[in-house]
Amino acid sequence: MSEATLVVVGLVAHGDDRDGAPTWVVTRRGEDTHLPGAWELPGGKVEPGEQPEQALARELHEELGVTLESAAPITFSWHAYPERTVLILFYAVGLSHESPPPTARVAKELRLLNREELLKLEMPPANAPFMRWLENQLP
Repeated sequence: MSEATLVVVGLVAHGDDRDGAPTWVVTRRGEDTHLPGAWELPGGKVEPGEQPEQALARELHEELGVTLESAAPITFSWHAYPERTVLILFYAVGLSHESPPPTARVAKELRLLNREELLKLEMPPANAPFMRWLENQLP
């Protein structure tokens, strides 16, 4: 069995839809990456010597230009793709009041989606535990 890559991702709350339901940030992977064109929650690899929450703050700043205020663990996933194995830690994220709005700095596209819209997305297989968690949340 290969060693797993530790990845952190954030369910980043930002704004509301026209009906007042909260919305969250999702990004679309570029064509030159693993799983090209897939929708995902923003985040990335934990570097050696980094704590997961530090990596999450760094990745969200690099990918979205935002400043993290809080991060609470919500679930995890261990998934073996043919080319790599990942351990993904999923966090519910709050942005600081001083944070600029999220922008797609790295991703091909960024959207703000409510819970129902998120549940309709076809996300990578490693995100299945997150999708089950989201399904079980109150509307």
